[in-house]
Amino acid sequence: MNRRQSYILVAAMLLLLPLIWAATRLTGRDPRTEEPVTSSAAAAGATPGVVKSAPTPAEAAAAYGVDLPPDVAKLLREGRNWRASRRLRELVKADSDPELVLVAARANAAWGAWGAVRSLLDGKPWLDRAGGGDGWYLLARAREEDRRWAEAADGYARYLRARPAGGAPGAERTVAELRHALVLLRAGR
Repeated sequence: MNRRQSYILVAAMLLLLPLIWAATRLTGRDPRTEEPVTSSAAAAGATPGVVKSAPTPAEAAAAYGVDLPPDVAKLLREGRNWRASRRLRELVKADSDPELVLVAARANAAWGAWGAVRSLLDGKPWLDRAGGGDGWYLLARAREEDRRWAEAADGYARYLRARPAGGAPGAERTVAELRHALVLLRAGR
């Protein structure tokens, strides 16, 4: 990598942090005084104009109507993603519902098990259709952790195509756009 590319990469990373902060914090509301949004309210599009962070695995499962065993649902609600992912590993099979596979992938991603995310999602034909394209984001993130920049860029591009810009406001798309740009820089494109 030459000096110019190094400067560009450093500048991109320095711009990335304030943009993420702005996308997640500058909503015009005080999050300490807001009522929490329930999964059903989030699925219905409550609190218009508020930039929300990515849904937790429990919120995503509720939003997509995935039937989970009560113990797994409880673990996800409590944020115990490692234990939930271990339990989901027993439940997810090759012919499992794509939404259940996505919940398992989200639970693994929540504690940084990117290898498990990749093994759950790599080569799945339903990534464009299930979960609004969220599988592409998770797979791209896993590829990024492996420093497979070109494949990560492809995954982010597919996620961005599955999530049009005119959709509901959310930090997920903004973060995906920034991560996409960063992996393109790292891939030399």
